[in-house]
Amino acid sequence: MGIKIKKEFDSYLFQAVSTISLVTNLSNSNFQNSEYCANFLADDPVALFVLRESGIGNPATLQMYLYALLVAPYEVDKKHEIHLQLEELNNDINLLAFNVYSNYNYDVPKINYIKHIRNAVAHSRCNFSIENSDYCVTFIDTFGNSSCRLTMKTIDVGLILDKILNKIFKYLYTEYYQEFNK
Repeated sequence: MGIKIKKEFDSYLFQAVSTISLVTNLSNSNFQNSEYCANFLADDPVALFVLRESGIGNPATLQMYLYALLVAPYEVDKKHEIHLQLEELNNDINLLAFNVYSNYNYDVPKINYIKHIRNAVAHSRCNFSIENSDYCVTFIDTFGNSSCRLTMKTIDVGLILDKILNKIFKYLYTEYYQEFNK
């Protein structure tokens, strides 16, 4: 990469957005069913079978995306220098989430959805289901006697992912504007 990384954790953000962009575009182009993919994986028929059967953009891909965009940046940014202000998305999530329950004391008067989604993803507590013919994901965050549970349609999780990506793009563009325009 030609850009000099200013902060150590920025490389995680660059990697997350580039990987997500690549995987999303592969999925959108139906790569797994292409002749190129078949040739590329000719020596690994099991991988080709799994890829074609599960697809690239299946609901579990959302969990990987959320890990890359919520968990990893949070964990590597211990000084909280990124300032993505993801909590601003709590209002959007509030409009999209259903079957919501929380008995965490700090969730009064408003639930911190971003925190609970991040914790659920970090601890692999995401359940995928079909409800009323919609693919859904239920995020479950527990600690001791406290728990939070919320369900969203996967398409709505995708909308939140887009908003997170836009915040990361804005951060990277602001931090690296000069390098982008060389």
